[in-house]
Amino acid sequence: MKKHYGLRLIGILMILVCSLAVQVKANVLKNVGNVNTYTIQVGDKETFLSRDGSLAASITTSTNVTLPGTYYVTQKDKSGEIQITCFTIPAPKVNQVWYIEKNSQLEEILKYGLDTYQEEMTFKFENGKYTIDTMKNLFSNQLDALVMKYPKLYYSQYKLTVYGERNPKVVLKLEYGVQDKSRLTKDSVQVDKMINNTISSQITSKMTEVEREWKLVDYLARKITYGTNKAKTEHMMSGALIDTVAVCDGYAKSLMYFLNSVGIPTQIVEGTADGIPHAWNLVKLGGNYYHVDLTWGDQDSNHIGQYYNYINEKDSYMELSHIWDKTKYPKANNNALLSINTPITLEGVYRVETKQDWDNLKKQFSEDKMRERNIIFSNLSMNKWSLDKILQEIVQLAQDEIYYSSYYKYDCLVLNYKY
Repeated sequence: MKKHYGLRLIGILMILVCSLAVQVKANVLKNVGNVNTYTIQVGDKETFLSRDGSLAASITTSTNVTLPGTYYVTQKDKSGEIQITCFTIPAPKVNQVWYIEKNSQLEEILKYGLDTYQEEMTFKFENGKYTIDTMKNLFSNQLDALVMKYPKLYYSQYKLTVYGERNPKVVLKLEYGVQDKSRLTKDSVQVDKMINNTISSQITSKMTEVEREWKLVDYLARKITYGTNKAKTEHMMSGALIDTVAVCDGYAKSLMYFLNSVGIPTQIVEGTADGIPHAWNLVKLGGNYYHVDLTWGDQDSNHIGQYYNYINEKDSYMELSHIWDKTKYPKANNNALLSINTPITLEGVYRVETKQDWDNLKKQFSEDKMRERNIIFSNLSMNKWSLDKILQEIVQLAQDEIYYSSYYKYDCLVLNYKY
């Protein structure tokens, strides 16, 4: 909530640009293009593999890849430098009828259907007896699992028609909820290009995993605006990246794809926030899990500053406003890389741990004349920081009115102000 200290608010607040320190560019992405198969050589490099934005998996031995999809292999050598390799194995030709001998075949076939935006698919089950309810559950569970596993996949609704119970024939009709269906394939190709271009332009070979994460979080927060769009793509990655307007799952899918593609294991969490159905991410950094809600972390003109809340948070903080089935997801209870503790230097964000830090910072403020800042006062219980006293000192330094927002979090006082 915005509060005024000194005089009334005049004009429109400016949003603080919060960015990582400039790093020397390096050619981190190697795009191999289309191949029939690909063998990943691991050697002594830490290696992660992601297929179509799925959860990045650690690879410890040489691996031969044959399934269709776009893959990203992130490898870190002993010096800490990373190299990302991208390759694509093209999908097979369309079948008029898909013959199913084992239910386990369905996952790859349905993935193909969603990947290529098929509107109707016919299946012939060669073995077994199925009731209509069993068949509906089988398809429903597979489709729901696929869109959670692969963030580019999406469907708005489907219709299933089952003919017979023993060795049944099944017709699946899929809807994508998009007004212009001719856009779907073109958008998919454009999204792929944007992912490669973004990784090439934003990620450098010397970045740590937390630097990679914050760089892509910052990039997407700047790019996407929350809302619905005319193309009806707000639930899809194309809505977030091409139309630049998306709702929560558009944010979460985009971040999931990007982070997995640069070697940071990321999944989607489904639940509610303030009682409304909601989606966000769970990210693994340094062996520990953190919640990232980019939708809530994105800032708008009603905020002072752009210090990110809801980026790298613990269960205990998230559960103040979010509800999810904790049995389905790993626990997030580590403090090391919380947003409040992030080792990344952010422009306009200052950290104060002692009274001496604050005295030094006030001297710096009197010289640099910046008119908007975010300050994190740590060790609140030990230092007993007084918000009123801090505000008085800032007004004296500014020799002007200020307006501000403040909140307490993880034994810290976070103050955003502008004058």
